[in-house]
Amino acid sequence: LKSDVALLAVTTRRRLRVARVASSRTRLQKGEAVLAAGCEHGADVEPFPTKITQIDKYLGPPNLCIAGQPKQGRSGGGLFNRQGQVVGVCNAADAEDNEGLYAALG
Repeated sequence: LKSDVALLAVTTRRRLRVARVASSRTRLQKGEAVLAAGCEHGADVEPFPTKITQIDKYLGPPNLCIAGQPKQGRSGGGLFNRQGQVVGVCNAADAEDNEGLYAALG
């Protein structure tokens, strides 16, 4: 509840593509290239290459900021490192600083 993130278990008859969640020991750096993915305005998933601009900018649970404000509908979308692992989940946009806020590992 503190991070505003939930994990779901899904049962399906068809195969789904999955991405592993990175280890909580994974160290991220300001300026590191990442890929954000989400469904802008309810459309299909679109990748968005970006970089980490801040780590733990906000008080509370671990968080990451990325360059570029996410558009409406990207909430819940993943943030991936170069290894394709999930390192964050989109949960807010900062229009003033043109950044996306992501719940981070931990």
